[in-house]
Amino acid sequence: MTSEVLVLFSKHPNRQKVKTRIGERMGAEFAKRLSLASIKDIVEEMKKLKGKDVYFVVDTDEERQMFREDTGLDSLVFDFNGFKGFSEKFNKVFGELLGTRGYKKAVLIPTDILFLNSKDAYLTFRILSNFGCVFGPEENGGVYLIGLRAPFPQHIFREVRWSTEYSFLDLLRNSNGDSYTLRVLRDLNTPEDVLDLAPRIPYNYRNLTKFLSEELSSQLLK
Repeated sequence: MTSEVLVLFSKHPNRQKVKTRIGERMGAEFAKRLSLASIKDIVEEMKKLKGKDVYFVVDTDEERQMFREDTGLDSLVFDFNGFKGFSEKFNKVFGELLGTRGYKKAVLIPTDILFLNSKDAYLTFRILSNFGCVFGPEENGGVYLIGLRAPFPQHIFREVRWSTEYSFLDLLRNSNGDSYTLRVLRDLNTPEDVLDLAPRIPYNYRNLTKFLSEELSSQLLK
């Protein structure tokens, strides 16, 4: 165990519908395979981190096993039964990581933000030596990264309007000026996002590039 940990917050595509806006137009199977390819790529990238612990955050042993089989990465299992919304879940995750588990710095990321790399993670851990919070804002007002250091700031997730254009601003407000903002990135939520970002994908994501090229070839053969 190290003093710094990065956790990936994601549901396994086999457990629930993923990328629903993409799935509505491209099909649920396409959305599931797209999501799994993105997950494999971000795991490969974050495995490059040296001197840091890296895990998925899941709520069942079944999901832990699925992620381990698909990516080779282990998971931390949290009991979220009865928890309402991201604020309660994130309070539990960060509270335990920076509390009972004894980490000094903890970073949480999703698995569908293109072009987030290990250099961003290293930078975040360095910044946490000088700031209590680090946030990565999305173009739509959400956040793709939350970094916190011990002791866990109990107020940081209070009344955050998740999945809205105000998520990042609410976190910024709760940080009381003790925060650093990373570069703005774009989520992968719609077919337009996939098409707009596709030209840059081959330079960054091996599994996603393979999936999209195979899918394109199959579409042309129909």
